[in-house]
Amino acid sequence: MSWFNILAGSVASGGGGGHATAPAFVAATSVDAETSSTLNCTTSISAGETVIVSVGLFLSGGSVSSVIGGGTYTKIASLANPEDGRLVNELWACLSASSSASTVTVTLSGAANSSATVARYTGVSSFGNNGTASNSAGVYSDTTHSISLTMQDTNNRIVSAGIVRPETTATATVGSFRANAPEFNHGSFDSNLIDNMSSSAGSLAATYTTSAGVLWNAVAVELRSNP
Repeated sequence: MSWFNILAGSVASGGGGGHATAPAFVAATSVDAETSSTLNCTTSISAGETVIVSVGLFLSGGSVSSVIGGGTYTKIASLANPEDGRLVNELWACLSASSSASTVTVTLSGAANSSATVARYTGVSSFGNNGTASNSAGVYSDTTHSISLTMQDTNNRIVSAGIVRPETTATATVGSFRANAPEFNHGSFDSNLIDNMSSSAGSLAATYTTSAGVLWNAVAVELRSNP
């Protein structure tokens, strides 16, 4: 196995320590599209929920231009694979939805084979650390794919969006598998969403495996608990 974290940062933070109520997973839905610049993902967002949107695409220089639906979204992290820069995934989030929404619309920088997952959580006070991980350049043999973040409080949750090429079904080995979004129409890649929670502060991983060696990315964010 060869993997590494290549970014660690913080989007927003609150006070440390003493947090008790853990962020809770509500539901996740996914959508895919072939050679399109727009993804419309059906969902059921309620006001006040935290919404995590993971996007995978196969496009050189590709990126997400905007995410709309239920509130204001911020890009948390993004990564183009170091071996094949066409393999890109991004993580966007809305801390507290201002209104209900039945659709989240993702606009890309250009037409691409793509997929998106919309995951909803409650009990999130703020976004904490974020990071990315991937195979090393020139490595195609990885079958275990893991990312770790430092949880700043008790009962925080890591949410990780993964993407693999070629399309290969992933299995969560550390954490809970919440969604799988293969790019069905073209078979460019397979994307997934995994989360994990810890009752103590410190390093926390989200890990998935594949049955064969692949190129892979993971982008993740810490959901901080309510005191």
